[in-house]
Formats: sequence, C-alpha cells, structure tokens
Amino acid sequence: MSAILNSDVLTVAGRIQWVRQKTKSNMKNFAQELGITRNYLSVLEHGKRQPSDELLQKIADLGDVSFQWMKEGSGSAKEDTVNTVPALPQNPGEQARIDRLFLHILRHYQPKIFPDTVSYILKMEPAALEKFMEGEIECSLEREDLQVLAKRLDSDKVVREMGAVERFITESNTITSIDVIKKAIKDYLNQFERGAYTWGELMDGEDGDSCYELPDCTVEVSTLTCKGRRQGMQDGTAVFRFQYVRETKGTAPNRQYGFASSSTMIRYKEVANLRLPKLKPGRKKKPSPDEIRREIFVFTNDILYESFAECLAAIQRERESRSASLATAGLPSLLLLDVNQGAVAVKRDIQPLPPFAITSVRDYLSNLDGSKLANNAAFPQLGEYPALHAHEYFLSFEHDAPSKDEEPVVLYPFYFVDRDQPNTAVEPCQGGSADIMSNLQDPIEKRFLGFRIPAVTYTFRDRSLYQRFTDCAKTLQDETGPIKDAPVRPKCIFLLLDEECRSVLDNMTFQL
Repeated sequence: MSAILNSDVLTVAGRIQWVRQKTKSNMKNFAQELGITRNYLSVLEHGKRQPSDELLQKIADLGDVSFQWMKEGSGSAKEDTVNTVPALPQNPGEQARIDRLFLHILRHYQPKIFPDTVSYILKMEPAALEKFMEGEIECSLEREDLQVLAKRLDSDKVVREMGAVERFITESNTITSIDVIKKAIKDYLNQFERGAYTWGELMDGEDGDSCYELPDCTVEVSTLTCKGRRQGMQDGTAVFRFQYVRETKGTAPNRQYGFASSSTMIRYKEVANLRLPKLKPGRKKKPSPDEIRREIFVFTNDILYESFAECLAAIQRERESRSASLATAGLPSLLLLDVNQGAVAVKRDIQPLPPFAITSVRDYLSNLDGSKLANNAAFPQLGEYPALHAHEYFLSFEHDAPSKDEEPVVLYPFYFVDRDQPNTAVEPCQGGSADIMSNLQDPIEKRFLGFRIPAVTYTFRDRSLYQRFTDCAKTLQDETGPIKDAPVRPKCIFLLLDEECRSVLDNMTFQL
C-alpha cells in the first residue's frame, strides 16, 4: 500500500516503527543494532523525541530506505520500497477510520473526481460512498482500489503539508494560557496531603515575568505564590512558590541519542541558577515543624522539564563538593503538566536529587575500589520508570588522581532511583519489571568505550524500589547464568540508603 494510505508512516515516529517491523526485530534487538537503549527507542516510536540525522541514517540503512524518506516521508530514492509499505496491523474499525481519512484527504486535493470516479473505482454507489465517508455505514474497501486512487495524489506535497499541520497543532498545544496553568496548580494544591490545607489565592510574583535566551528557544518564567493553612491547626502553614517556565519563541532543542550537548546544558544551568532562591550567609534558621515551604518549577514542555531536572542535579553535585551546609539548602522539585485541548493534568512530579546521596555512594565505592573517587564532570541525565512511578538520575565517578599509566581510565556509573513523589507506594506492575530488566541488561560498557567499568551502581532510599530491582537482578542472574567465552560484564551493585541518604542500610551485588 502507498505510504499515503498508511497514516502511521506520515510521521518520523511511525516510519521508525515501520522499519523495525519490516526488519522483524523486537525493540531490544533493534535498539542494540542502533547503539541506543530500548527506553530511548520507545520514546522515538511514540514521537516524544526527534532522532538526530546520524541516527536516522542508521535506521534508513537497516530498513533499506532512503534518508530523505525517513526524515521527511517523501522523495525516496527507493520508490518501490516506499510505495509498497504494508499497513501496520489494524483492527477493522481502525482500518475504516484510516480509509475515511484518506478519502477526505483525496477529496481535498482532487475534488473533481468525487463522487463519480471514486465510487466507480471503489465499486460502490455514490450515495454509499458519501455515507461511508461520514461514518454512517461500515464497509471494507479493497486495498488495490485504494492504491489506484493514491496515485492521484502528489505524495510529497501531502506529506509536507501534513507535517505543517502537525507542527501547528504541537505549537498550539504548547502555548498555554497562564489561567489554565493557574487552575492546574490550584488543583495540585488542593490534593496536597489529601486536602488537609485550605489555600488562598495564587499571587503573581512582584518582579513580573522574566525572559531568558536558551539554545534555539526563548523561555519566559512567571512566578506564582500561594499560602495555605492546615485545617484544624492554628500554627500549621504552608507557602508554595511556583515558577512556570514556558517557551515563547523557537523550540526546545531535540537531543542527539537522547542527550543534550554540554554547551546547551551549561546555558540551561545558568538560567536555573538565576531562578533559585538566594542563599544567605551565616547559620540557617531551623524551619518550624509547623511550617512547610516549597519551591517548584512547572513545565508543559518535556525537553525543558528534563533539562532543568538534570541541571538541578548538577547544581546539587557542586554544592555537595563545596560544603555540607550548601548541600542541605534544598532545591526546587519539578512538576510536568500535560496539556491537551485546554485540559491540564499532572504528568510527572519529581523531587530533586537529595543531599548527600552522591557523597554516600562515592565514599562507599571509594572504599570498595581502594582509591579515592571524584565526581565525573559530565552532566547528569534523567531517566524514567513510568510504570513504577519512579525516576532516576545518572551520574558517574572516576579516580581522583589517576596514575599516568592508568589505561584505560576507570569509571563508575551510578544511578539514583527514587519515587516520583514522597510517600508514593510502588504498586506491582509487570511492565515495570520489564523496564527494569531491560535497563539492567543494557550493555552500558558500549556507551563508554575506552573506559574500564568495574561496576554499575543502583542506589535507592525507598525499600520497595530496592526490593523490586534486586528481585529482577536475581531473576536475570538465575535465568542466564555465566555465558561461556562471553566477555565479563561490570558487576551490578545495589545500595539502600537511609531516608537522609547519609548511610548505607543494605547492599547486594550481582554478576549479570
């Protein structure tokens, strides 16, 4: 069938999925061939990220299609391959919906052949054709007949204009009224501690909105503050300050292989630092147990949300390396809102990297290695476990003073896995276990060629998450066991920290 008839290949995400299915590969094997993780491949196939040109070229080579078709959906040098794109499996109702969409597109571009010529080719009465297009009746159309009609369309023009419509819809959903955001924040506050607080009105910040230039886009930050009082208590108060970060010009940069460049992240970190509460010198006043103060960054754009989360993790790492008092100063949490046709829902609500987690893990691994380890300068990376309501920060350590003849350089990758929200119970979920096992099997040593990796460390302060990960690791170890003549992979170390992340409560090690 023509690519025009298959709406799934009108997007880059759909074409990536089509190539994978064409090569009869599962997600794990296809991701390994591309040199990316299974999670990132899933993100690409769901259209949440746009792949780099280099990665698109790899996918095009695997699928035996042209790079231009992969990127734009048109102009393929291998026209026969593209024009015989098989439809992805559809149920009858879904296929009928796609057929109707195609006929409406055809009528838009070729109105003169409606209804007589089209009904003749489809072997149906003009009145029946009209009723089918309006959804009043159901019928099954022959693929060969639709292919004949598809030749009446200029595929390059259709795909190009459909792409313009997709971009317009995306931009329209991104530009969200501040009133809609205020309502979402108020709903969020009303659910805090199960509605235990009575909240006042949201107040705009005294400084007004501020604009900042970022790579490829400009963002505007609006400050909103709200005070609440705990019901039934005279002294129980809460003050929440929200900083809503939204694009006003351009588009937040897509990430090559899921990661942003160092220069991009440096600029993000500069802006994040500018928006943090000012740290006053001297001894910090101990907060009253009856008073809660929260700083929250709010986003409706996934890329901005992830970039700021990673910058805050880098800032926490720097603070810990300078002093314990700076480490405990606290950083904003992050709230990602999902905006869909004016309706807003909380998509993610995560805490920053907690104080002393980095220091505790680094000290533990230093004792294990027998040499003092230092923080690697690379920017932290944010990962997600949606089925587990959890997220992870990825960092690494290296020898503090490596010897001149140390070859290759020793690197200790480190994941800190935490709950999305405090006191969120992790519910059993088979999909969550599949994500864990996929990540544990990810050959991380291939991402760091030229380094020697003795161990990969997963760290937790939530016992239920720690148990889920170690159970999955034990299952993998029991199922696979040592493979004869296979290269030795890094050990997997699992650490459970106390709530304040100052000491190790439990540890387990596996050879996967």
